[in-house]
Amino acid sequence: MNRVVDRVNQELGRPVEQAQTFYEKVKQRTKDQLRVGPMDVGPSMPWEQAVHEPTEPQPKDEIPPQPPVSGNLQEIKARIAAAGRRMVMLRMKYHGTPRNVEPYSIRDGRAADGGDLFYGWCYKDNALESFRLDRIEDIQITNIPFQPRNNWPVEF
Repeated sequence: MNRVVDRVNQELGRPVEQAQTFYEKVKQRTKDQLRVGPMDVGPSMPWEQAVHEPTEPQPKDEIPPQPPVSGNLQEIKARIAAAGRRMVMLRMKYHGTPRNVEPYSIRDGRAADGGDLFYGWCYKDNALESFRLDRIEDIQITNIPFQPRNNWPVEF
């Protein structure tokens, strides 16, 4: 901070006390305007912590109650399609790992063994991924909306 204050003092020709006040005002304005992913940085989260937090969306609303899918492929497909039509994210457990995913499409029989694949933007991997439906352990429709990336079509 002292380097910044000294630099401001040199540039503006102000006494150190005024430069520190100016620096604090700029820092506070930056904190107030900073957005990290879909989260607002505010009184509930220190600015320094928010800068280093992952940008994966955090739900503002509870996930509506939904029964577990426990391997029911038709229910898994139905939930993916419903989320795609509503353009809301899915929270799923895939190979034991929780993931937040934007749904884009389902393709029947595209896996090497003829299994069905679901394509979506995975926030954990920060990439477009394919997921085998038979490996999804649980899937929940959230209330978190998304905008399609790169004008990709949402095919449901």
